[in-house]
Amino acid sequence: MKISIRSVLSEINRTGSVFSIRYRRISDALGGHKKRCSLLVRSGQLNERKKWNRSGQVRLTDLDTGEKFQVYIDLLTHFNDIEIDHRL
Repeated sequence: MKISIRSVLSEINRTGSVFSIRYRRISDALGGHKKRCSLLVRSGQLNERKKWNRSGQVRLTDLDTGEKFQVYIDLLTHFNDIEIDHRL
């Protein structure tokens, strides 16, 4: 079973959404995993979807550590343990 990237981005953008992700890292081509994440929202700025279109990245918070991080959308591989299909 796979999930479309469109569905993933819609779910990430949903208010209060908490999710897990897996991704590839550019630096070493190994994978990363975050178990509990949420969208990093900053008030008074462009909405997150517009930022994604410009940068190709999502800004997230790891709820377990409080770490703020960015991931390229194209490098996301799994969402809530479901493989992401970037062609859909």
